[in-house]
Order: sequence, then C-alpha cells, then structure tokens
Amino acid sequence: MKTKHIYVVFLVVLATYSSAFAIKGKDRDLNDRKSVKSEPEIVKWLGEVKDDASSHTTRHGHELEFVKKDDGEEYDIVDSPDLQNLHHETGKNFLVEIEAEKTPKFLFWGGNLIVKNFKVLEETSDVIPHTNPPDSTRTFEGRR
Repeated sequence: MKTKHIYVVFLVVLATYSSAFAIKGKDRDLNDRKSVKSEPEIVKWLGEVKDDASSHTTRHGHELEFVKKDDGEEYDIVDSPDLQNLHHETGKNFLVEIEAEKTPKFLFWGGNLIVKNFKVLEETSDVIPHTNPPDSTRTFEGRR
C-alpha cells in the first residue's frame, strides 16, 4: 500500500515539474524559432525556360526547367502557373528575365524556382510537337 502512495506522489511531482519546464521552454523555443526563420531567397536572373522533349506529351505533363545564361546552372520550375500556361499555349522555349523564389535545399530535395514575374525576351525554339506518351499497359500472356 505504501508503495502505491510513493508512485502517486512521484507522478504528481513529475507532472508538476515537467509542465513547468514545458511552459518555460515554450517561450524560449518561440523566440529561437523567430530568429532562425529567414526570408525566402529572391533571385533575378536571365536565362532560358525550356521543356525536355521527352516530357512534352499529349498528357501535357510539362517539366519546365530554367537554365541561367551566365553559368548554365539548371533549376526545375515549380508552382509557376503563368509560365507553364505560356509554354503550354505556345509549345516553345523562351529566353526570359525572371524574378523567382529559390526554394530551400535539403540533401537532394529543393533548390527549385517558383517564378513570380517574368519578361519574355525572345523565342528560342520552334513549336515542340506533342508526342504520344509511352504505352504503359501490361499484358499478362500465359496467365490463367
């Protein structure tokens, strides 16, 4: 019986101190997070927006990438509907001046561009024809 009382007292003390530390730590963590959080990296670059011909199918699953003119560095373009619509409607690649947000990079994820504004300077390709996507149907010959 005495052992149960000791466990109850221990749990009450533990709960009291852990909630006190959590409250104290909560204020400190919020302040630390505010100082660590940074603004997104905004870039203004000149380069070519292009689509690899292999992704230019009748499914319209365009995979646009941006190639910087000065150093040839390549970036995937994500979440940029205006630029994707322009490419979709014209089927061409373009030399553009962009203002974009560069997404944070972690290991091999990220480092993409979210294009906020762009100015088309010239077309850099003829119309890229849409091809039929590869047939992905499976045949199950010999199975019963």
